[in-house]
This record gives sequence, C-alpha cells and structure tokens, in this order.
Amino acid sequence: MEKVDIISMSWTVDRTDKNEQDLENMKDAIDQAHKHNILMFCAAKDCGYSQSSNFGYPKNFDKPVFCIGATTEHGNLSESIGSQKNAIDFGLPGENLLPLSGNSEKEKITGSSIATALASGLAGLLLYCIEFDREGGPEHVKQRRKDLQTHEVMKRTLKRMVDNSQQYIPVSRYFHLGNVDQWTPDGKGQTAFDNIVNTIRT
Repeated sequence: MEKVDIISMSWTVDRTDKNEQDLENMKDAIDQAHKHNILMFCAAKDCGYSQSSNFGYPKNFDKPVFCIGATTEHGNLSESIGSQKNAIDFGLPGENLLPLSGNSEKEKITGSSIATALASGLAGLLLYCIEFDREGGPEHVKQRRKDLQTHEVMKRTLKRMVDNSQQYIPVSRYFHLGNVDQWTPDGKGQTAFDNIVNTIRT
C-alpha cells in the first residue's frame, strides 16, 4: 500500500457480467486503503433521473467512501445528479467552472468528477492546515492530525462547513480573498487561515 493520505476517484462503476473480478479487486484495494486510514472520495453519477437509483461502486462497498456531487454556484445539487441524491455525502461546485489549464479558450467544464477533485483537494488542505494549530503543543497537534486522517473525523469536520440541506460546502467562503496581498501576516488571510484551523479544532 502506497503511503498516501487521500485517494480521489472521479468516477463510479456499475456492476456488469464482465467486470465482476475487477470489482472484487477494487473491493480489496478499498479495504486495504480503509485499513490504513486513507481518505477516499468518489463521484456521484451524472445521468439525471433516467438513471437507476443504484449508487454503483465504490460507494456500494461496505467501507466508507465520500460520494461527491456537483452543485450550482448557488449551492443546489446539479440536475444531472437526479436519482442519485441520496448517495451524496457532500456537494461542491461542479457546474460551468473554468479550468486552470488546457484549452486556451478556457471552455467551461461541468460534472461531479470535478467536484470530487475539489473535495479531495479540500481534505488535503485541511490535513495541511491542522499542522499549524497553535494549541496544545506538538504532540497534541500530531494527534489531531492523526484523528483528522480518519473517515469519521473528516466527515464531522466537513459537516461543520456545510451550508444547506443539500450538503453544500461553500469553499469560496473559506478561501476566497480579494487579492494575494491579503495572505500576508497583517492581512485578512491570517484571519481566514485561523478560522479554518478553528473549524478543524472544534
């Protein structure tokens, strides 16, 4: 097992007659990752209400995996989620986003796969931020970091960031600042950073 903190799976797989063994191999990998407290994220299906209510894999495995759905800029789950709404653990922005690289014309992209990447990145940032907690000394911080690496504690932490009944996490509220200079010690960035640490610590 690789020494990683997070596995991001921007997809979902349905069971078929042809992929039974592949799914068994995936289940074994998911089990091993959970055993090592690796946080796992997967994407919800994006086929609207015409799709079945079956959540697919890895969400359907018995080990916990965060299922992420795309939301609009206003925090509502995308219509493409459709019958999969009950599968969603958290919603993050995933409609009409501008990519940071690729096509020079910056065509907007949409989908729960994008929201899943954002959720995984958010979890990684929280794991990084907790190491700068000033309360309790190095050993206390080390234990907080270890706790946050578990699915249960990360779930509680993300829940505290949720904004509505659709489990939307308004990431811009926590990280958006008017300009990069505000991240200096005397700027608003320090306050924003402290607020993030307080969210994790609570």
